Amino acid sequence: MKNPTTLLELLLPRDVNPDPSTSPPHPSSTEYCDLKALGLLPPDYPMPDRGPIVSRTVWAFLAFSTVFIALRVYCKKWRSRGLWWDDYVLIVSWLMLIICAVLCQLAVDLGFGRYPCDIAPENHPIIALGGATLGTCISILAVAWSKTSFAITILRLSPSGSMLEKTAWFVLISMNALMTTQAVVVWVKCTPIRKNWDLATEGSCWDVNATNNYGVFCGVYSGLCDILLALLPWKLLWKLQMRKKEKLGVVVCMSMGIVAGVWAFIKSSKLLLLGSKNFTYYLDEGSLLVIWTSAETGTTIMASCIPVLRVLFKELHNTHVEKLNSKETAESMKSDQGSDWPYPHGHPTV
Repeated sequence: MKNPTTLLELLLPRDVNPDPSTSPPHPSSTEYCDLKALGLLPPDYPMPDRGPIVSRTVWAFLAFSTVFIALRVYCKKWRSRGLWWDDYVLIVSWLMLIICAVLCQLAVDLGFGRYPCDIAPENHPIIALGGATLGTCISILAVAWSKTSFAITILRLSPSGSMLEKTAWFVLISMNALMTTQAVVVWVKCTPIRKNWDLATEGSCWDVNATNNYGVFCGVYSGLCDILLALLPWKLLWKLQMRKKEKLGVVVCMSMGIVAGVWAFIKSSKLLLLGSKNFTYYLDEGSLLVIWTSAETGTTIMASCIPVLRVLFKELHNTHVEKLNSKETAESMKSDQGSDWPYPHGHPTV
């Protein structure tokens, strides 16, 4: 442990008259918890807590995803086309995102987002079970199935036997195989299983570097799949007989999954921090990982819905234009008829 005086210097402002609007820097977990154990923290030192920002972010992505899913289903029903497999898979992914949001909120209520020493000891296994084990497993499947939905959509549009169809099948199968394996590893990496969420349980676990590296590999591969699936529609739609402006709008809408790929890469960089003991409760590592995971899933769901919603926006725009044209025509006719309207040949005689 570092010298208490040195640790205090990290927390206390160096200015004699510090700016009251400036909050003290967040120390590392070890420094903070050591000072707290020694009773050396200033009485008014704020408890570091990222729980609220994690909660707001997860619920925000869920809210936006819900709006996009609802509009997608409405468009399919409204146009009397019905739902297909890609719709059902996307809805299942959305339901999993709901479960993840609920589990995240429960974990935040128990102290997730704070340092380990600020969380009641009896809550540690509960947070680890709901967040680090069950929540991680469900979030992995939610991410995989949101991409699966988009891959199925591309398969529906691809000519049979084409390179585009084969590429979509490769992405769909390989991505699901890797990420399903990752979801299983979350449960089987420790013996007995209870040790996955209760570190006090006697037993053994796989090498943490091996499991973390596999998680990073899956995360990077997931991001690459996002980008590849986003680029595939360009080859498919650019050959269609459409106006260039219309064609460009369609392919751009179907390429929004690139954003989800960026979130996946950022999430993968946070996975490298999983070697930290009790990372799930730390201020930075676990909180940021949850935020980027929800961002990836929510963005993929929204990106999968955008091509369908574009049809709705186009038809609403056309309807609006027709109403404006009808109104202008009516006003023009009224103006041409002048004061004799509605009697074009003068007022009737009695």
